[in-house]
Amino acid sequence: MTPSPEQLVEPWVQAFACVDDFLLVVNRDYIIEYINKTLPHISIEEVLGTSALDYVLPEDEQKLREAYDRAYVTGEKQELSVHAEGAYETTTEYFLHICPLKIGEEVQKVAVIARSAD
Repeated sequence: MTPSPEQLVEPWVQAFACVDDFLLVVNRDYIIEYINKTLPHISIEEVLGTSALDYVLPEDEQKLREAYDRAYVTGEKQELSVHAEGAYETTTEYFLHICPLKIGEEVQKVAVIARSAD
């Protein structure tokens, strides 16, 4: 019997929930389609469907937008650091790996691994 798509995905969702880093899937419009966890004061449901650019400080928004765009155009992983809200109303530096997710030769989405510098 061939497993359903849900059966194939569920073990990964459970594994990602155990990771200390933030894991996201972001589409070409910078919209968050998946996130494994959030900060204590906001729920996953509140984050899904919002712009990934909304969560970084204004001075880092353009740098992040350009990294997303380069990943889509070049198909190459991008690495950068940005500042964003941290836990308990602090500002935290996050190191990001933006990894293109291809179907065939075309980048469809990007996976983002965000690790707090703290």
